[in-house]
Amino acid sequence: MGLINYNNCPCCRSQNGKFLYKLSYGDVYKCVDCKTAYTVFNGCDITKSNEIFEATDFIKTRLYDQYRLRKVARKRLSLLSKFVKSGSILEFGSCTGEFLYECAKKDYEVSSVDLHPQILNINKTENLKEEIKLDANFFKSKKTYDAIAAFHVIEHLTNPVEFLSNCHRALKPNGVLFLEVPNFGSFTRRILGKRWGMFYDYHVCHFDKSSLENLLRRQGYHILLAQTIDETVRYISPVYNPIRNAIWKNMKGILCKNDIPVAFNENKTET
Repeated sequence: MGLINYNNCPCCRSQNGKFLYKLSYGDVYKCVDCKTAYTVFNGCDITKSNEIFEATDFIKTRLYDQYRLRKVARKRLSLLSKFVKSGSILEFGSCTGEFLYECAKKDYEVSSVDLHPQILNINKTENLKEEIKLDANFFKSKKTYDAIAAFHVIEHLTNPVEFLSNCHRALKPNGVLFLEVPNFGSFTRRILGKRWGMFYDYHVCHFDKSSLENLLRRQGYHILLAQTIDETVRYISPVYNPIRNAIWKNMKGILCKNDIPVAFNENKTET
């Protein structure tokens, strides 16, 4: 299809959008001006969709997956520590707290901002100085930090420009912003098209390397490093996690019938 005038691009407010895909909950366009892809939702409440991240089943899955999640957190910290050796780190979307935990182990002072804070007791740390329940769209701070991290966060935001601008003001001189997003420019997305596994009813923007770098530069950032990583588990988790949860539920039922104690409370996940 050709160019159409539709909803504004979330990143540059241009109305020049080229239609790409029709999804069950909306249509995906690509901004002709800033090259960012974005979803125009069709009656979908993105705030409601994001509530999946406070659901018991989601937290339970994270609890099962601590070994891998901590390993991922250590890899992220290993990269960040090349630029920030010590000091304070603010993380958005800290979820169950693995990255904060690994940072604290290396004596960083950590703070968290999350609309659905669910930091597990096993990831709690005395180095956690601040835990704020807040939508990242509305973040503003008089405090400054040596680093700000946001892993798979800005694609959820309806106003990523304002978020990045506020983060820029919250960084100390020579501070570092560390982002991770799904790669819209990936070979997988090019092959799968609308069936790409990173289209969700809570993902507003879809960045590739070029569109994200351009957005950051417009907000005054200098790019220190940009690289592509691949987590194979993201492709299998939509199938693997429900199967694992079903197996666990059945096993627990069998064990409880035989009066064998099970060390997990299904009705409450402590955070």
